[in-house]
Amino acid sequence: MSEGQSASDAYNKVVERASLENIVLTSSSFNVSHEFHAEEENADRFIDQMASRPHFDEHSKLLMGEVRCRVWMNKATDSVRDGEKTPGQVFGDSIFSIEAKYGVVFKMPGEHNRDTLDTFFERMAPFSTWPYFRGHVAQVAAESGIDFPILPIKKLFHPVKSAGGYVDPDEQAQSPIEPLRSREE
Repeated sequence: MSEGQSASDAYNKVVERASLENIVLTSSSFNVSHEFHAEEENADRFIDQMASRPHFDEHSKLLMGEVRCRVWMNKATDSVRDGEKTPGQVFGDSIFSIEAKYGVVFKMPGEHNRDTLDTFFERMAPFSTWPYFRGHVAQVAAESGIDFPILPIKKLFHPVKSAGGYVDPDEQAQSPIEPLRSREE
């Protein structure tokens, strides 16, 4: 980042120049337990996404990385509600789960600093893969005969203060693992 160039200017430059080149499903796993139908009604539902630290190729100007997306249902337990365990810690005990990994590639012409590229990928790659994952979950759930709630639409809003520079929406965000509500809610 040059002198006089703020973090918000650097980030806005990346956003302005970036183009999404490709999203590919690199792995997928699905599991439904024999206990699913007995536990489904009272189960806790969760979703999360996590982006890896991307690689930037200076020659091709490609920013590449992976996003892991998960949705799962667990037997209703007090351990998560009481804060003894995080939802991610009980992922392996799920009665229903779908995990998918996507390779994401952005074209990034120009010169950019590493921190700005990392921030861009961390925010935009999960947002970009979300429609693919929503469709994947809907298809797998339908094929398995499971009436799973439609995953919510992600909305992206990055406010910029007029005098204060870039405002990090992640500072205001709740846990990256969100409870999933049923269709009736």
